[in-house]
Amino acid sequence: SFSITHANPWAYDQLLRAGYRYDSSVYPTWHPRYANQKRSLEPERIVRAEGQLNELPLAVACLPLLGSHRVRIPVAGGAYWRLFPRPFISWGLERIKESEGRSFTCYLHPWELDNDQPRFSGMGFLTRVRHYGGAAAFDKRVEWFCRKFKFAPIAEVWRDFLMGH
Repeated sequence: SFSITHANPWAYDQLLRAGYRYDSSVYPTWHPRYANQKRSLEPERIVRAEGQLNELPLAVACLPLLGSHRVRIPVAGGAYWRLFPRPFISWGLERIKESEGRSFTCYLHPWELDNDQPRFSGMGFLTRVRHYGGAAAFDKRVEWFCRKFKFAPIAEVWRDFLMGH
């Protein structure tokens, strides 16, 4: 759940000890569970005693708001791709690439592609919508986004970032 925030940087050490070299645990937007709106939108190298971790934050589109302030809109995948209108997500990803000149990192959960996943009872309304909403057609959305945008392995995105592309 994008759980690395300013309050728990020790988590990077755990990722490095587990053998990870790339991470996207930072969603640089506001959310009740992961408030990272002040984190960089650009990839960054996290250097720790355990080694180096290449952090590639998840995609947020920035909207100008009152002077130099910008609102960060999450558009990276998961429930956002399932629940937000496809033209809105597409607009956000196009804005990142064209207007802001950045690559973007997206994600999906494998269970989102499983239309036969178990349905659990006892969930609150919002949790049920967040988890199951839009799941029946999610594979079609993923196909559409894969046709519309160029996606690449994370190592390639990191290399391009280092080369200034």
